[in-house]
Amino acid sequence: MFTTGDSVAVRRPSETRTDPRQSGRDALGGSTLRALGGNLGIGHLVMMGVGVIIGPGILVMSGTVAARYAGPAIAISYVLAFAVCLAVGLCYGELSSMMPSAGGAYTFITRSMGRRVGWLAGWCLLLQYLLAGSIIAVGWSAYAANLVRLVGWTVAPDWSGNPFQWTPGQGVSRTEAILNMPAVLIVASQTGLLLLGAKQSFRINTAIVAIKMVIIVGFIATGLGNFDSANWTPFVPPNTGAWGAFGVSGILKAAALVFVAYLGFDVLATTAQEARNPGRTVPRAIILTLVVCTVLYVMASLALTGLVHYTNLDVGNPLDVALRAGATTHHWMMIVVDAGITIGLTAGVFSLLYAQARVMYAMATDEMLPGWLASISSRGVPVLGIVAAGLLTAVLAGSLPVAFLTELIAACTLLVFALV
Repeated sequence: MFTTGDSVAVRRPSETRTDPRQSGRDALGGSTLRALGGNLGIGHLVMMGVGVIIGPGILVMSGTVAARYAGPAIAISYVLAFAVCLAVGLCYGELSSMMPSAGGAYTFITRSMGRRVGWLAGWCLLLQYLLAGSIIAVGWSAYAANLVRLVGWTVAPDWSGNPFQWTPGQGVSRTEAILNMPAVLIVASQTGLLLLGAKQSFRINTAIVAIKMVIIVGFIATGLGNFDSANWTPFVPPNTGAWGAFGVSGILKAAALVFVAYLGFDVLATTAQEARNPGRTVPRAIILTLVVCTVLYVMASLALTGLVHYTNLDVGNPLDVALRAGATTHHWMMIVVDAGITIGLTAGVFSLLYAQARVMYAMATDEMLPGWLASISSRGVPVLGIVAAGLLTAVLAGSLPVAFLTELIAACTLLVFALV
């Protein structure tokens, strides 16, 4: 028998097989994530968390949110979002120490609130990781295409843009583009890398995150050293008459959107089964990750809105637009930033596909998804789950714009955080 949040349920005879997360073997006899247990320290987790978090929040979403809702005051929105995420992060840390599992929030909610609520939370979590991975892939495409143009090559617009666009109040409409091929290709490449084994993520993550950190710090130094104070006046743009359209309500709406920029600390919860002493390692890693990322977000948003007026930032590659404001002076910096960001966003796609496949695996072992998603290869990875995550992410990234994906993800993430 097992206890749910609603009642005590009796397993059917066919359900009495050993839980693969408990035994270390899957139903087919392959090794599971248990084989990696005890390998990860706080440094591994912090670098993974920073690698995931420092991505769409400043490199992709910041421009759109500043242009539509908060203006330069997006820096305040990041601080408000940090306060909420810190409270939730402490809950994640506590639950990870009690229930170290590959399922993360899904496992916490299922074990404490029952299978019905767990089923809902699991699907929200899958959608959250799916949308976040798609957002990063679209941003990767925008920066990669601009990098190609900076070095003198050309990119066919029909194959580097999203075939659909979204306008508030008007909905989704068709564009002239056929497919965002760069976004599809980056998802495909990271899906293939994941199939080689989970350990690769931690071997390459430190180097990738280091490159990303250097680039972000370089952008902050460039922006704060060349800002135009007129771009920060007024720092809080007056409300236009509608709730959320600038003013205080705009700061609050922006905070509700950019808290998704902190998506990544919850990914750390999915590593609890593999961490050394998860009761100490996971909570400390979550807190350190959030603090480091908040400092970078606030400084980078100030640099971004200081270089160019916020009304010009409603694009998929806002850092490029900001640096292009002084193209003659900063052309070399644009190339370096684009190259670093393109490399850095790769880590985000990788980690979110990793987390999505692990949640699929956890749900499949609980029979909330088809059992074939829990099958493990000889390399210790859920092969079919990884392929499914890659295909779904590639479809969304190849067709939908950042603004539409951002609006969808907020509700899913808020629900999961509230349940945790």
